[in-house]
Amino acid sequence: MSGTTPAEPKDPPKDPSKPARQPRSTRRRRPGNPTVKAAVITGLASIVVGAIGGWSAIAASKVPVPTPDGLVTINVIQEQSQGLETKVDELTETNSELVEEIESLREPTPSPTPTTSTGPTETTEVPSELIYQDREFTIVGSEQSGRTAVVDFDMKGNFALQDDEWDDIQDADGPASDSADMAIEDYDYLVFARTIGHSSHDVAPAPDDPAACLADARSGEDDELYVSDELQVNDVICTQTTAGAVARLVVTDVNSEDYPYSVQLSVTLWA
Repeated sequence: MSGTTPAEPKDPPKDPSKPARQPRSTRRRRPGNPTVKAAVITGLASIVVGAIGGWSAIAASKVPVPTPDGLVTINVIQEQSQGLETKVDELTETNSELVEEIESLREPTPSPTPTTSTGPTETTEVPSELIYQDREFTIVGSEQSGRTAVVDFDMKGNFALQDDEWDDIQDADGPASDSADMAIEDYDYLVFARTIGHSSHDVAPAPDDPAACLADARSGEDDELYVSDELQVNDVICTQTTAGAVARLVVTDVNSEDYPYSVQLSVTLWA
């Protein structure tokens, strides 16, 4: 006679979608809020004070205690109330410290005092080393479309640039030793990368005074001159180059009769 052994019940399948609970030691605890903590302590102190008020109303009653000598009465409630008053004082002091801490956190942090700085070419030290004197430069307007004839008094001399390249040099503030300093735009405007001081020869800064020339250049509000109407032979133009040097230009010749216009200059440079 054969029999069958009843199947043992299987463990219920585990739910793989439910994440295992992390051990208590690895769970993050939310940091306490000092404002809430102060409020809780304040409320607790109020409750204790209220309880003391109720106990004080019956403080006069005395509890009889049997002793070998008979019944002796002691003021138990007063002793308990004195202990509670001490606890209230401690809680009140703790609450005051928390309130002071919260108020200190609410105080705004003072903003740092802003500082100002001069531009890279606005150096406080005036260039005074003579680099060259009375060097001749001639600039002729470019006849190529999209090209601007330029002069770099510091390094390269005469060359040509794309129109947008020259615009970028005028917009830049920082020094650049190989950037152009002057150009002829639209065939008839003598334009500089920085502001200029333009004056007749008899009132111009002295030829041996770079500080006066630099001051004249920085005080100017314009950076261009119309060749045919605003330039005369012996006019003096002071400017600061893109590399930070001081250039004193004397106009020695002006061609404003035939295109392309041209200007000839005698230049002295200090760096």
